[in-house]
Amino acid sequence: MRTMYDSVTAADIPSKALMVMGYGNGEFEWSKADWARFPKDQHVHVDVTGRNPDLCGVLDFEHGDVQSSATLRSWVEVRHNLVGPHSATVYCNKSSLATVQAALHGLEWHWFAADPTGKPHELTLNGKKAIAVQYAWPKQTGGHYDLSAVYDDAWHPKR
Repeated sequence: MRTMYDSVTAADIPSKALMVMGYGNGEFEWSKADWARFPKDQHVHVDVTGRNPDLCGVLDFEHGDVQSSATLRSWVEVRHNLVGPHSATVYCNKSSLATVQAALHGLEWHWFAADPTGKPHELTLNGKKAIAVQYAWPKQTGGHYDLSAVYDDAWHPKR
């Protein structure tokens, strides 16, 4: 298991982080300087608009970000064509999983689950195992960042 940090503000992530996730677009898009703050770390880019499947390996499917099933499916299909069939990951909470599964029927994709229990844990729901689980939000981490447990070493491997 690897621990991944994310925040809308890169400077709020502790420098000890070995894996970071940041925004590739949208209101909280990370700058080149934000990414450079973690030069040897594993970088995971999140798409909150559905417009950057080329740069971002994770699509944020939740309130305030992508919410359309058509956009979701199109993003995964474009990501497959550009990068490969095992390259698309969808971040969503447990209550949205059935919607995501229906929209992506017949396509390969990874599930990145939001389930803030405060402790790392694996999660399988509706027959879909989460490749990563965001288990702690700022009230639980004590900082202005979230923590996720990544359970597959092949997902965004070390550079």
